[in-house]
Amino acid sequence: MAVAAAAVLAWLLLSGAGAGADTAGDEAREAAAVRGLLSRLLGPRAAAGFSVAVERSLAPAPGADTFRLSGGGGGGGGSPVRVAGSSGVAAAAGLHRYLRDFCGCHVAWSGAQLRLPEPLPAVPEPLTVTTPNRYRFYQNVCTQSYSFVWWGWERWEREIDWMALNGINLALAPVGQEAVWRRVYLTLGLNETEIDDYFTGPAFLAWGRMGNLHTWGGPLPSSWHLKQSYLQYRILDRMRSFGMKPVLPAFAGHVPKAFTSGF
Repeated sequence: MAVAAAAVLAWLLLSGAGAGADTAGDEAREAAAVRGLLSRLLGPRAAAGFSVAVERSLAPAPGADTFRLSGGGGGGGGSPVRVAGSSGVAAAAGLHRYLRDFCGCHVAWSGAQLRLPEPLPAVPEPLTVTTPNRYRFYQNVCTQSYSFVWWGWERWEREIDWMALNGINLALAPVGQEAVWRRVYLTLGLNETEIDDYFTGPAFLAWGRMGNLHTWGGPLPSSWHLKQSYLQYRILDRMRSFGMKPVLPAFAGHVPKAFTSGF
């Protein structure tokens, strides 16, 4: 129980959980996140042809993410394409719908075709779409070790943009998990050697986290823990900026063998 409580506390500290609600501030932050996505995806010049707003009131019921598209058809200072969403994720999904259905563009996990028509096509009449699913979950624990484990911030930034464009609002976020466990185990009395003997190398983290093996391919250097912690802070901040809910790991029920030695 002490291990579980310490782990939960560490994750709360890492995640920044417990902040108070600020609807107007959240709406402004999420709208800014979508504008940032627009600029990264299309470039500043093309992004200037869109206006983005986040309005919680668009949703007909709590959790019913909704987007609305209107405007467009103007060039040289004409009408911008107006993208509004009940959350940042909803607005990003609306942007994706416009690019796909009105512009013939395609944004895939591995690449994109973004040859925009000029001027941007008009939305003939306002288009409003509401999702029937409150949560849209993404990722699994194994994929983190297959490929994600080698990503830096640039690739994660692109991934989170892709997630937002596809309406994902609930995402697994286990990066830096071992850095938290290391802090917990040191607090509980284990030494560095005992911890190093427990963690696997990066390519096997999923299996270590599931308790299937330990040590293999390790140890993890302190530089790894530090870099993964900083990366996780950025990932969590960006996810939340869109209104996503990161899913953080909890105590899985297995501990290093050194706990049996009565340290």
